[in-house]
Amino acid sequence: MACFVGETQNGIGRFSAAISPIDRENIGHWQFYHSIIVTLGITLVKFSVGFFLLRLVTKKLYKWALIAILSKSLLPETSLPSSLNLSNRCFTLPVAWLLKRLF
Repeated sequence: MACFVGETQNGIGRFSAAISPIDRENIGHWQFYHSIIVTLGITLVKFSVGFFLLRLVTKKLYKWALIAILSKSLLPETSLPSSLNLSNRCFTLPVAWLLKRLF
C-alpha cells in the first residue's frame, strides 16, 4: 500500500505529459519495489495453493507431481528471472530508474 501511495504522489494517474522528469524517476524507484512485493505475493499464493492441493490429493503420482512443481518454483532459475523482469521492466537497473535519459 505504501508503494501505491508513493507512486500516486509522484504522478501515477496523471496524464504522462504532465509528469516531470524528476517525478518519472521517483515513479521508477517506487515501481521497482512495488514489483518485487507483487512477485513475492504471487509466489506465496502459488505455494499456498500447492500445499492446499497436497492435502487434498490421494494418489501418490499426483503428490509427487505437485512436489516437483513446488520445488521447481523454488529454484533460482525460475523465480529470479521473473522477478528481475518485473522489477527492471526489461531494462538494466540504472536505465529503469533514470527514464529521462531514454526520452
